[in-house]
Amino acid sequence: MVKGVMSKMAWGKLAISAIAFAIIAELIFWISMTLALRYATLEEASLLMTLQNAWFPGIVIGLLIGLVLSIIYHTIKYALPNKGTQRGFYFGIMIFTVIAVCMYLPLSFLPLIPKVTLLAFMGGDLLTYLLGGMIIAAVHG
Repeated sequence: MVKGVMSKMAWGKLAISAIAFAIIAELIFWISMTLALRYATLEEASLLMTLQNAWFPGIVIGLLIGLVLSIIYHTIKYALPNKGTQRGFYFGIMIFTVIAVCMYLPLSFLPLIPKVTLLAFMGGDLLTYLLGGMIIAAVHG
């Protein structure tokens, strides 16, 4: 079954949606970081400032995440309710829920990570996955 799904994929659409997702993810990340820096203490701000040099890995990771999410969306899109960008909205909610439980819940117990930073990045990720899911759905039709 997987072989059939992989052979029917429109690789051009996967590439376009991965690039669009990476752009959205990177823009929202920088906005989230700017907001987190506004409300961070001096010690928290110094931790956040180390992320400024991570723009290239961030783009590469965004492309990989976008590609993986596009493949997942292409595989399960008919199992999601509604059509078009509404289907992508539900996909984004589903992905964010998994991310929030698997990543942010354990991170919230670490004392080294400021809660303001976690909230800013969690809000940014919610927006990223909602918009990213809608863009992926729009590209895939």
